[in-house]
Amino acid sequence: MWVVGWPRARVVTYVGQSYNLRQRTHDHVIRTLGGGYPLYDPDQLAQGRHCERFRPSVGNCNGAFLGDMVSYQQLAAANLRAYEVYWATLDAGQRIRESVEAGLIAALKSLVEYSGTGIHENRPSLNHAYSPSVSVTSVLPSGLTIPHFPLSFSHGQLAE
Repeated sequence: MWVVGWPRARVVTYVGQSYNLRQRTHDHVIRTLGGGYPLYDPDQLAQGRHCERFRPSVGNCNGAFLGDMVSYQQLAAANLRAYEVYWATLDAGQRIRESVEAGLIAALKSLVEYSGTGIHENRPSLNHAYSPSVSVTSVLPSGLTIPHFPLSFSHGQLAE
């Protein structure tokens, strides 16, 4: 889970799941630095808002990004410094991990406070009807607050 903002304005911007956290984090960093992800104004990120300064597409990766690579890479580095990354480990298979991911995304998107915040992952791995049934209760580390964060949710309809 990637989070930006100061304590009173923290928002979750990305939710994902992975079998190999080290490789997944590496991929995110490379894609951010290489123009594969949107880039945001760092001052706005610090306030938990997204003011997009670059959006990748097939055409503009070679044009816009490479045309001003130095400033875009500086912006990408500032974006990476703005993020805090949190994870939970599960002793479960891929379908359960995907169901937890999908449930967390759905729970966040159901909150008015998260409408329009730009959670990157808008296509969860599993849709509700095809997800194994899971119930999740999260415990945040001492001192960490994410306003309106769903501390517990249920997701999925399939018994496994």
